[in-house]
Order: sequence, then C-alpha cells, then structure tokens
Amino acid sequence: MQIYSLPASYGAAWLRDGWRLLKRQPLGLPAMVVLYLFMLLLPATLPYVGVALSGVLGPFATVGLMGACRDVSAGRAPMPTVFAAPFQDAARRQLLFRLGVINAAMLMLVVSVARLLAGAAPAEQPQSLDELPLSELALQLLLFAPVMILMWFAPLLAGWHGHGPAKAMFASAVACWRNKAALTVYGLLAFAILVGVSLLTVSLASLLTSSRQLASIVLAPVGLALLTLIQASFYPMYRSIFSDGVR
Repeated sequence: MQIYSLPASYGAAWLRDGWRLLKRQPLGLPAMVVLYLFMLLLPATLPYVGVALSGVLGPFATVGLMGACRDVSAGRAPMPTVFAAPFQDAARRQLLFRLGVINAAMLMLVVSVARLLAGAAPAEQPQSLDELPLSELALQLLLFAPVMILMWFAPLLAGWHGHGPAKAMFASAVACWRNKAALTVYGLLAFAILVGVSLLTVSLASLLTSSRQLASIVLAPVGLALLTLIQASFYPMYRSIFSDGVR
C-alpha cells in the first residue's frame, strides 16, 4: 500500500474537510459520535475489566464511526447499523478482535507503568478537580503517545483492507512518521479550535445566565460539535494519506 508524505498544509485541510462533513449532517454525524462514545465509555465503567473491554471494542467502534463518515462523504445519511458492520464479516471480525486485544494490553500496560512511575496506588474515584492524580494522568498521556501512533490508522487498515495487526500497526506508525509535520499542524490547530471555541462559549454562557445547569445546556451541544469535527477529520486524513483507501 502506498503511503503518501503530505505537506504541513494538509493539517488545516483535514480540519476543513471534517467541517464540511459536519455541515452535511449537522445532526446525523454527531449522533454517530454519541454512539461511538457510548460503545467505548459504557464498558469502561465496569470494575476491573472495563478498560480492557473498552480497548478491545476500540477498533470496532473506530471502523463503525469512519463508516458513518464515509457514508456522509458519499452523500448518504449515516445510520446506526454502521457499527454492526465490523462484526459481520468473520475474517475482518477476527482481525479487529486481535487488534483490540493488543490495544487493550497496551492500554493496561500504560496505566500500570504510569502508576508505578508516579508512585501512586489505585485511588478512589476523585470527587473534585483537586483530587485528580495529575502526575499520573500526565505520565499516562506521555506513555500513551506510542500506542496512539500505532493505533491511529490500524483499525481501518485491518477492518477495511484485511491487514493483520502487526502490518496494520506498522503501516500506521510509518504513515504518522512520514506526515509528522502535517499531523503537528493538525494537532495545534485542533487544540486552538477546541480551546478558543470552548472559552468563547463559556464567556457567552456566563453573560447570558449565572445558572450552571443552563450553562451546561449551552455547552453540551458545542462540545459535541467540536468532538464531531475532530472525529470527522480523521476520515479525510486517512483518505489523503493512503493511496488505495476505501472511498
């Protein structure tokens, strides 16, 4: 498979194309993101096995959401059935399951190593921001970076192209390395958009009302729209980097 090396300007183009997908389906695509989050976060609430189960389901959820973006790109309305598609073909289901097991193992390793390095024992659920284990979270983010690189495109390469886990993760890492400039621009712009729009929304909400409940009603759809923009931009990113991407 040909992996393109794209200029840094593509980082902005991916966000622009993600915005175009969101504009085509301003209700349908965010609804698919909600289902995607539900598929990942609900298992994570289970004690002991939650993180591992969420890791196993991660590749399936990613393929489902990207299938929804592909439908929107083709002018079709996204349907919840896209999340069932990765489970239907036995061969692809097995590949995604194997990739999910590896993903879950890496996630568990990241959490365990971060706790050891931070010198923290498993704590009770934090009740406020002051109780968050910030050092442990920072270490987890740092250690998670290699996992993210390996898994960035791997679910699509396994689920849509039939690549084995090792080949898919290797191709994902190569694609990230060859496009590190564009991905850096993409990350900086995405962060600026998230922070800028969030701060603006919070400021406007505080002017309109002093009620936290009413403010949260305003903030929730804005947050979902921002998350959908980021998620939708992954599909044009994939299409532009891999020459024979499923279109």
